[in-house]
Amino acid sequence: MPKGTPNFEDKILKLIERKDKEISKLNRLIQSEQKNIARMLETYNKISYVLETLTDRERELVEQYYFEKQRRIDVCSDMEIGLSTFKRIHAAALEKLKEELEKEN
Repeated sequence: MPKGTPNFEDKILKLIERKDKEISKLNRLIQSEQKNIARMLETYNKISYVLETLTDRERELVEQYYFEKQRRIDVCSDMEIGLSTFKRIHAAALEKLKEELEKEN
């Protein structure tokens, strides 16, 4: 075999080296995503806990308005309340959520 021509073993070793680098990249990506998932889960748990501190009406309003993306008028209709009551309940709920989240941090 002429000098400088990679033999079969050299080709295999280079291929293994490339694959090892790809695996290392994937492992770093997986670790990063695991951290992201852990942070998201922590946030979800905090929000779930904080939502439990609200009254039933406050929670219902927050869930419909923020999670179900309903319009204020639709939330008012569904809950059989006026817009001024919506605003009052909404403000009280946001204040409670803010206070609880500040406690958590």
